[in-house]
Amino acid sequence: GEDHPTTVARTCRLAELLHGAGQQDEAEELYRQVQNLQRSSLGRTHPDTLAVQTKLGTLLGESGELEEAEQLHRDVVAARKRELGVEHADTMESMVCLAQVLEKRRNFKEAEQLLGLELAWSEKARGIDSELTLRSIRHLARFYENQGRLRDMDALYRRVLEIFEASFGSDTDHPGALSVMSDFAKLLELQEKLDEAEALHRHVLRRREERLGPEHVDTLRSADCLGLVLQS
Repeated sequence: GEDHPTTVARTCRLAELLHGAGQQDEAEELYRQVQNLQRSSLGRTHPDTLAVQTKLGTLLGESGELEEAEQLHRDVVAARKRELGVEHADTMESMVCLAQVLEKRRNFKEAEQLLGLELAWSEKARGIDSELTLRSIRHLARFYENQGRLRDMDALYRRVLEIFEASFGSDTDHPGALSVMSDFAKLLELQEKLDEAEALHRHVLRRREERLGPEHVDTLRSADCLGLVLQS
């Protein structure tokens, strides 16, 4: 039957595929179907119910149905706080989803608070060198960029690089540090701080050549970035 766990899982997977293919209306219909079935069979706060509710909220946020998207994400955050606690990875992930909708609704203050809270937690729980922490840094940096807050982006990148330097040394070839340096160098270009941008791009290029080889895609991308700065 349609409420059998295997059928529900397949329906959810089909919704994900349709969502990924840009067929929003069809995906939304299936997500709602799965959400209703899971609420009936598993309960409103079951992890599987909350997971599909998050997917539906994300789709609605992309489709511009921001009020309902916000409410769905707020409900997930509240449920996960009760069931898992604030300092749980799933709770923090749901805060990021909520923040992204709040930004679209121009609730910048709360969005920034949530993104900052999640980043601080990730640094503490996972470490600055975790790929998930680097993703959190990008989320907050992108938020600042969207608001035109380049000084805050600058301060964020400098703080993160100071932590990397303290942990891995000033000449580090840590992939995470090099990724942040590359993003920071691009910001410096926007700020017309070309000498500092060039120095960072040269460092990233040298360390990637040594670590990955001259033909690696990341190395070639770094060479392109340096070339653009030199042309400027």
